[in-house]
Amino acid sequence: MSPVNRRDFIAASALGLAAVSASFATPFAAPTVFAERPQEKLRLGLVGCGGRGLFLTTFLSQIPNAEIVAVCDPDRSRLAAAKKKFPKAKDSVDMRAVFDDPNVDAVLIATCNHWHVLAAIWAMEAGKDVYLEKPLCLNFWEGTQVVAAAKKYGKICQIGTQMRADPEHHPEAREFLHEAKTLGAVRSIRVNRFAP
Repeated sequence: MSPVNRRDFIAASALGLAAVSASFATPFAAPTVFAERPQEKLRLGLVGCGGRGLFLTTFLSQIPNAEIVAVCDPDRSRLAAAKKKFPKAKDSVDMRAVFDDPNVDAVLIATCNHWHVLAAIWAMEAGKDVYLEKPLCLNFWEGTQVVAAAKKYGKICQIGTQMRADPEHHPEAREFLHEAKTLGAVRSIRVNRFAP
């Protein structure tokens, strides 16, 4: 198989993260991550070591060309769990240390929702490509800032949209809200999910 470039690798990784039902074991050949570092691994930082963050690393750790080199979480018990899973990774309680690390090529952000926008912007500003867990933002303005940062810094920012963009999920709700308009014009929606 021919080498893949960085953009293709990140896109393929995002697709792999979306495959929550099966293990991800795509037989990639070693990619050309950078022209000055041909055939080396893409070095990833994990920011947010809770359940979702560690779950996503299960897929990434099965890709031969990816290596988790940094883990970060302000909760030291979650950080310890990540460090146990990735003992060679640098650990930090401050995400800015991951973004400033020249040994990190891209970051996977799985923080609390209210940190997604600022973390993504800081990461791209520091020269990192980003895989960002959903939701992208808490309001429209925040989303436009992430898009602007990706354009300004020329970085990839992939958002996890599993089940959000899949036409197989929630067709009854779509029919109820959009076609039948049972509730009339929907002006505001608030969803809360309380989970560990």
